[in-house]
Amino acid sequence: MIGRLARRLTAWLQRRRRRLGWLVVALPVAAAAQPPGWPAAGQACVGCHAPTSGAAPRLAGLPADYLTKQLRDLRDGERPANPALQAAHGLDREAARQLARALAALPAPSWPASASMVGQRLYEQGDLRRGRPACQVCHGQASGSGPGLSAPPLQGQPVAYLAAQLRAWRDGTRRNSVDDLMTEAARGLSDSDIEALSRHLGQL
Repeated sequence: MIGRLARRLTAWLQRRRRRLGWLVVALPVAAAAQPPGWPAAGQACVGCHAPTSGAAPRLAGLPADYLTKQLRDLRDGERPANPALQAAHGLDREAARQLARALAALPAPSWPASASMVGQRLYEQGDLRRGRPACQVCHGQASGSGPGLSAPPLQGQPVAYLAAQLRAWRDGTRRNSVDDLMTEAARGLSDSDIEALSRHLGQL
């Protein structure tokens, strides 16, 4: 089943790569080498989400409850259509939970050295003048304090992915956070704010 799902995902990516603006490697996803500890049920995911894959978000070490919710939201159309949509459609509820638990058990990256002092200040202190809370209240501190169930740790995600998601929250094209918390948090972020936060958190 996983091999068939991987072939379907690759074919779908190749059909849509021009619209998505993604560079899609014309090799079966199933042929990608799995990193150590990567769950077999996630074979269809490894081509994009392995630690060295580039622009797609890293999944290793994210909270299992958060991953389960995102898989469900992708399957049910609550997140904007993207290449992961096709893979999520092949997972029933129990398979999604098992995959999420396996990915959550993998080691997360260490906190990178900050590439933006402005982004670090926004993340750790917020901006009281503009009524903006500190991101770390929900997403956790560099010291490793745990984030909330609906707020994943953000360190080590690709800069381009972080920036795209912040813009999506700000512009209203992504709205699947619990109680619309991220919609409110991202409201009013400037492009320079988004660039600074992404550079602070991401791996350049």
